[in-house]
Amino acid sequence: MKKDLYKTTALDELEEELLSDDSKYVSIKNIDSEKIRYQEIAKSSIEKRKLLNEVMKDSDFELFVKVVSDNGLNVKDTFHNFFHKVVNGTISTKQLSNS
Repeated sequence: MKKDLYKTTALDELEEELLSDDSKYVSIKNIDSEKIRYQEIAKSSIEKRKLLNEVMKDSDFELFVKVVSDNGLNVKDTFHNFFHKVVNGTISTKQLSNS
């Protein structure tokens, strides 16, 4: 087994394979801009998750999942369908405010 550059731990088989086979990997052009792009994607994802956590308590979400599942529906599809209906005006704001 090879040792790593700092001679702290032995490399496992996968690490050795990754070090020895660089022909499969292509260098990323504009790596700095790509890093920034993926950081922005991650930030956006975290913000969406924070918003959802603020809007819905864990207990409400668990009850939602139970009701949806008990009715034979998929949770992700149900969320998607609901948001789609709101965005497209199929569910009116009047209907939402009455709940």
